[in-house]
Amino acid sequence: MKNFIVFIMTLACIITMHAMSYAQSFTEKSAGGTAFNVESGQLTSHTMSVGDKSFKIYETANGSAYIKAVSSKSGKPYPVWIGQATDYTHEGHPVRTFASGSYAYFVLGKSGYPYARWLEMEE
Repeated sequence: MKNFIVFIMTLACIITMHAMSYAQSFTEKSAGGTAFNVESGQLTSHTMSVGDKSFKIYETANGSAYIKAVSSKSGKPYPVWIGQATDYTHEGHPVRTFASGSYAYFVLGKSGYPYARWLEMEE
């Protein structure tokens, strides 16, 4: 019986040490740089229509286009990056392209602001 108890205790120690060797600890890190200031963009003369709504388009100093949306949780504005217009359509929606080479069209979310539905180009 004594050997059985020693065996169980040894096994428990091994399992605990094994679990501790895989334990993780994390610290939060920044996504990189400073957060984008939505108010820093320049209002353009263009708009983007999604569904029955029209949104003003803003542009950053390096030419990236976005619209302003407001978070329903925090009430703070955030950018919805919209890429560049193309001549393509998908199921009646205008398709936009991004610097990464991705394509998307936009639909209205529950918040009343658009979000991207990502597409793959078929060859």
